[in-house]
Amino acid sequence: APFANFTDIGPVWVEVSDHCETVHRDAEITWDDTGSGIQFVYVPNVIAPASVEPGNAEFKPYFKPNLEILTYQLEVFDRWGTKMFGTT
Repeated sequence: APFANFTDIGPVWVEVSDHCETVHRDAEITWDDTGSGIQFVYVPNVIAPASVEPGNAEFKPYFKPNLEILTYQLEVFDRWGTKMFGTT
């Protein structure tokens, strides 16, 4: 799966393309412990709704404890680029 690993603070941009469109997004990396190997957000790529383990039973991002989230938006697309879900 595609991923981005940033080791320095500052402005960044991400551009994603498919056969229908190209989307460009700007962001700002501002944490203090860059390059330390700490994972700030984890989003599972497989879920089991009937699982007895809470972490496997629902699809949601898991953020690092005490991480200040100013804004966040989650969108889920199928393999053809159709939006299946989006936060408001």
